[in-house]
Amino acid sequence: MLTLQESEIIHGLHGSLKERSLSEQKLFSMYKEEFSRQGMYKYHLPEDEAAEAYSETIRAVLHNIHLGRFQETTDHSLRAYIATVYRNKSIDIIRKKINRHEQLNDTLANQLPASLRDVIIERISEKDLRRKINACYANLGETCRNLMMLLEEGLKDKEIAAKLELNSPDVAKQTKFNCRKKLKDCLKLTGHE
Repeated sequence: MLTLQESEIIHGLHGSLKERSLSEQKLFSMYKEEFSRQGMYKYHLPEDEAAEAYSETIRAVLHNIHLGRFQETTDHSLRAYIATVYRNKSIDIIRKKINRHEQLNDTLANQLPASLRDVIIERISEKDLRRKINACYANLGETCRNLMMLLEEGLKDKEIAAKLELNSPDVAKQTKFNCRKKLKDCLKLTGHE
């Protein structure tokens, strides 16, 4: 459901040139800080790339509003729509970075003897994967990080529940499942599983 402010912005986007310009500026500034922070913390983008993703998001949203692809009558807020587009733009930036990195590795690797190339590519891949795993691990909440350390020690659900002061072993089991899913989803986002 659209907020009053969102409805006014959409109405302004269909108005005169001056109204459109003001509404575009309002829309751009409305969620800029929130989504830029999200890009840096959730998607691990540098500040400039998070801002770039937001700018591209607003351009796409404005374009879709002008084409009638986003209607005021939808059950979704404009913020939710922007969030969906922003997520896709952020993932596009991550994929482009991964592709550029792979292309650079391929170009350099083709200039090396095959045996040396294989060793270097394997070490680069391992180092890159370790860096991504560490970044994803750091992004987990404190409970998940503590749980992962206890799993590494070989503790069972009952022992984990006691150490983390969880209600029961079943809660520990579900928390373990959720933490592993978060880690797996983060690794998928970075192109690894």
